[in-house]
Amino acid sequence: MKHAIANMRPILSLAAALLLVGCGGGSRILDDPIEAEYVGPLAVASDTHLELTLDQLVVQNGPGTWARDAFWDEYRFTASSRAEGGVEIRGIAVINSLGAVVEQKTTRFSLEKASKDTKREYAKAGIELVPGNAGNADIVTPAAVAAGVGAVGGLGTAAVISTTGLATTSALAAPMVAGAAVVFAAPVLAVGGIMKTTYNEEVDDEIQARQTVFPLRIEGPEPSSIVVFLPIGPSPREIRVDYAADADERSLTVPVGELLDGLHLPSK
Repeated sequence: MKHAIANMRPILSLAAALLLVGCGGGSRILDDPIEAEYVGPLAVASDTHLELTLDQLVVQNGPGTWARDAFWDEYRFTASSRAEGGVEIRGIAVINSLGAVVEQKTTRFSLEKASKDTKREYAKAGIELVPGNAGNADIVTPAAVAAGVGAVGGLGTAAVISTTGLATTSALAAPMVAGAAVVFAAPVLAVGGIMKTTYNEEVDDEIQARQTVFPLRIEGPEPSSIVVFLPIGPSPREIRVDYAADADERSLTVPVGELLDGLHLPSK
């Protein structure tokens, strides 16, 4: 029995490791969000009715991120009306390098699903996406984010599991230890699943709190802040703003092809 108890110690270590692994995947709110220094407008476009400024673009594990391994892009704008009667912004989208329209999604699940769909479309075109890679984009400064991203809620992003300690010299202890592995593994993995669900809900709540709900009415020249979450948009060519003014449907285009060239694409 003493040998059996001694041989259960590796199982306890394995159980703890399984808990880490079970909670390791997916996006998760960081204990210490990565700060992004505001360096001025990235892009500005306007017409006779609307002016839109792209202030910041937050990509996976880059400056400004508040979630680990976020599988989406967070665009931060300011907008002001030039129209006497104000404007109503209906939505904001980007056009990626394949010419596809990347539209706003409002939940973590829909963002990640759409990003996975985009990744598959690029794979069909022979391009393997690298989420968060700056490429030639001017907006992502080199940052040592590994330390901040690597520890969330006190849990590391990876765990090394050693099975060498599972060997036993007792014929009786072996089945007992094996049985213990089954007993521990099920509840540990169940707890891991519960924790992952909790993390997902926390991320979703944060998205809901941060994002701008459209339609958005803007009156006068006073700037209004806008935050839009989009599935990853590799090397976007332009940002498109759909809005209404003077009883007409309109759109404003912000060229960003040079600014965001190579975003999410492999480095050349």
